[in-house]
Amino acid sequence: MTQLMSSPAVTVIIPTHNHPGPLAFSIASVLQQSFEDLSLVVIGDGVGDDTRGVVFEAMKQDSRVSFVDRPKSPRHAEAVRHEVICSVDSPFIAYQGDDDLWLPNHLQVMLQLLDDADFVHPLPVFVKSNGTLHHAPTDLSRPGCLAWHLSETPRNAISLTGVTHSRASYLKLPYGWRETPAGRWTDHYMWQQYFL
Repeated sequence: MTQLMSSPAVTVIIPTHNHPGPLAFSIASVLQQSFEDLSLVVIGDGVGDDTRGVVFEAMKQDSRVSFVDRPKSPRHAEAVRHEVICSVDSPFIAYQGDDDLWLPNHLQVMLQLLDDADFVHPLPVFVKSNGTLHHAPTDLSRPGCLAWHLSETPRNAISLTGVTHSRASYLKLPYGWRETPAGRWTDHYMWQQYFL
């Protein structure tokens, strides 16, 4: 894979299969960050023309957006995520779900936290279908919380959305993104490499 863009401070990755409606809002929330030195790579994992249209429109409006369009992978395009990270020179990598939103200062806050860490994540807030909010407090500096995430029972309170890490630390991981076994969450399977 060739290098996708010049070297902004952060490469943001949005993997998508087929969420064209929310994807447009997800992309907009990345492009409207107060921290603007970023590139956005949308990974199409077997997408349809409606999703392609959303991405192509974003690319027309903002040169920071690029698109890697691939056939559907066995799971969630983990190998393509790895290819993208290896192909860019950005010192930091961030992730956004295709149906999620960032607040405007999200990247700025995450980058400040990376002054003292290689892997950071926001405290996730989920909006339930009835409109109520659910907060999943997670503090990986607490041994009990870390052990909870590493237990044999698959448990995860760290969503893909918002995680930011240094590219250098990623390149030192045993595997990085790889196809996730059936029955496992893709993000959790990846994060556990950081937690060991």
